Amino acid sequence: IMIQRIQTIYLLLACVSAIIQVILTSCHTNCMTFGILEYVYMGVVAQTGLCLAISIFLFGNRKRQMKIVSCLTAECLVLSLVGIGVASQQPLSCYIFCSTTIFPLIAATFSYLSWRAIRSDERKVRAADRIR
Repeated sequence: IMIQRIQTIYLLLACVSAIIQVILTSCHTNCMTFGILEYVYMGVVAQTGLCLAISIFLFGNRKRQMKIVSCLTAECLVLSLVGIGVASQQPLSCYIFCSTTIFPLIAATFSYLSWRAIRSDERKVRAADRIR
């Protein structure tokens, strides 16, 4: 792992927020009452967190890493919209504390920041190649 790269930190934080979301969603099922779809939702969130963790190790191929991270950012945004849609049908007390509304947004934000840092690295490498 190349910890000295800022995008690694961003991806790690996005992964941690996805893991926290899975843990909180499984612990607080009284706010989440949408049946079997709850397990599908948790599975998709867990898959997103796993893919974010895997994308940390793709630092050798920045273009592939950028594509994967941009797809995961979009997936986090969709998960956030689904969480907001489900939470808006719940009582207000559950809506405020429901993890499905905030943690996908945090993961999407960190994913986007890592995508920008990866893009910046790619531009620096291309500029260095032109100088040679």
